[in-house]
Amino acid sequence: MTGVDHVKTERELERFQRVRLMDAKTIVQEFGNPQVQNLVMMGAFFGSGFIELRFDPLKNAARSVIPERHLEVNLSACRRGRNLVGINIDPG
Repeated sequence: MTGVDHVKTERELERFQRVRLMDAKTIVQEFGNPQVQNLVMMGAFFGSGFIELRFDPLKNAARSVIPERHLEVNLSACRRGRNLVGINIDPG
């Protein structure tokens, strides 16, 4: 292993130390709608800090594609996933 490989590996390990396990199926049952599972997982991804993304652009995008009657449950599922990982980088 070269010095460059070692540095790359260290950076990758730092990123993966933020990995969290969660029972998305049980969380989705709280919402009574299995279709929100992707939003729970997306929220966890946003909240993990693994990549730096803001929640507001997601909310704006959701408003443009999700019918108003389903919007709040989807955003709530996303917030729930974000809060599960214990890192709240964007309180929106």
